[in-house]
Order: sequence, then C-alpha cells, then structure tokens
Amino acid sequence: MALMISFIPTAVLNHKHTGSWSGDPTNQGKMNLSNPSAGFGGNSLMLAYSAAQPPLLPASSRVNAIVAHLFPSEFKVWLLDRFPRFELKMGEFPMEESAGLGLGLTACLALWIFKGKRSLMPLSILRGQPWFFLGIAGLLSLLFFMAKMGSESTARLLLPYYLLLLPLGFYRSPKQPIPKIRWPFLFFAIWVIVPLILSPARPLFPVQKLLTSIGDNPRFPRVSGVYQAYMQRGTCWDPILTILPPNIKTLGFFSHGDDLEAPLWRPFGQRKIISRGEKDITLTGLPNADAWLARRQIAEFLKSNPEWQIHWKEIDARLITQKASVGAEEWALFLPR
Repeated sequence: MALMISFIPTAVLNHKHTGSWSGDPTNQGKMNLSNPSAGFGGNSLMLAYSAAQPPLLPASSRVNAIVAHLFPSEFKVWLLDRFPRFELKMGEFPMEESAGLGLGLTACLALWIFKGKRSLMPLSILRGQPWFFLGIAGLLSLLFFMAKMGSESTARLLLPYYLLLLPLGFYRSPKQPIPKIRWPFLFFAIWVIVPLILSPARPLFPVQKLLTSIGDNPRFPRVSGVYQAYMQRGTCWDPILTILPPNIKTLGFFSHGDDLEAPLWRPFGQRKIISRGEKDITLTGLPNADAWLARRQIAEFLKSNPEWQIHWKEIDARLITQKASVGAEEWALFLPR
C-alpha cells in the first residue's frame, strides 16, 4: 500500500514521460551519482554540517568560508568531480529549502539515545520487535539514498527517513528515568522557536516595524535586504508585468532553473508561461510565444544572433530582485517585430 501511494505512481509517470523511473534519464540535474563512496562521503558531511546549524548565525558567510578552507584542495576536486552539487553552507537562519534537524534537535536526540546508563537488548528480543524491522528498513533506504542521490538539500530530503530510524534508538533500554534530562531536553527543544519566529519566509513578528526602525542603517544591510526580498517575492515581477501588453497569452521565460516563475502567472488564468533553460540556448525548436523574458546577459546573446533580430526586438527592461543573496538583476522583454 505504501508503495502504491508514494514511489510507484511517480516512477511509472517518470518512465512514461522521460524513459527513466528517476525522471532525469540524461542526468541533467547532476543528482544521480555513480560513485557510492562520493555519495556516502558527501552526504555524510552535509548531514553533519546541517546538524550543527544553530538557530541564529549572524556570521554565516565567514563560518562557511572557514569550513571550506579546512578541506584539502585535492579532496574537494575529487569530491566535486563525482558529487557536482556538494555544498557545505549555512545561512543566518535554517531555511526550509535546505534545513535539517539543526543543532537543537540533534542535541535532543543525542540526549535521548546516549544519556544515562543503558543495557543492550538481547538480539532474540530485538528480532521479536516489529519496530526493529521498521528501523532496519529505514536504514537500508537511507543507505541507498546516500549512495545514489547527490543534492545540496540532503538534510531536508532525508527528514522523512528520521522517523523510520527513530526505533533503532531503542536498541538500548534505559536504566534511569527520562525526567532526569528533562530540563536540558527542554532547553534544546525550544531552540526551534527562534527560526520559526524570525524566518524571513514567514516571520511571526511585525517585519515592517523592524524595517522602518532599521531604515538605511549601514550596520544592518543584510537584515533589511533579506526581509525586503522575501516580502516582495510574490510581486517581484510586477515591474515587468506592468509593461507587458495585455494581449500576451503565452510568455516565454529563459530561466536558469531557480527563478521564481509563479508570480509571472498572475493574474491566474490570463497567460501561460513557457520556461526554457539558459544553458545551451538554441533558437531552433523554440516553442511559440507572444513574448520572451531574458536576463541581460542572455538578452545580449540573443540580440547578437541575426535570426533572433529578424523576429524579435527588445522593447524595455526592468530591475528584478528575486533573492537577497543575488540582488537586483536586469531583465529584458522581447516582443515580435
């Protein structure tokens, strides 16, 4: 039943439409690893690094740079060649797209499993426990994931596995009551409240008052930039949409794969968005579109092509901020000649 509602439908549809159960037969996303050693090593490092993520880390860029310099250059070259998307990165807050358990929950699990005197359960008793086999199944699934999957979001993608691995913590039976570690446990557990309240994606405090009080203070440019960018994510394309003719029903969009496409559909039901990758752009075979959007560097590349110049002209450009880490980017709008 679990396979029928989770893996099998996705695998069947992927095979039908792409020819591969994974959905990426040519490994364009570079997430299908062929070297298990690189997979285990890279994923283990990223899991450990994510587990050390504190609820608030103001100097995250400096920490990331220090950690990056700790690894020998030969090892980094070897690993990146076999694990292209390997990345050790912490942000100021644990962000939903890459966050794992974090330091607080990891400390809670460590206290629960290792605190106090425990005695090993006999193997004969373990074999009779259904939860033990559930944990073993989860462990095998985890090992397969780590050997084959190469994503920078490993910590987040592995979150569903943690519940399956939890029963393996019962391989030792505690001899002292859990209440003895209640206060340390509670101390680490409440750490999750910090990113929950301060998360730029969904802050639970009056952000506008904070930005007003900060103003143009040079000591807090990063804070202001991040919260401003997240507040405007749903309307970040408005400068382009205001100059887009109302008769445009199909809008082409040259994207590097991590752009915010959803706001371009607004108001929903009025237009269709067709996305095309920025890498290896070929003008032959482009789908029919009433207009095209492209970053400035891509726009200049397109304008250098005589065939493109025959059919399209740039009518305007606007600065668009999608991410605080990237800043404002100039996007050009092309209409047919």
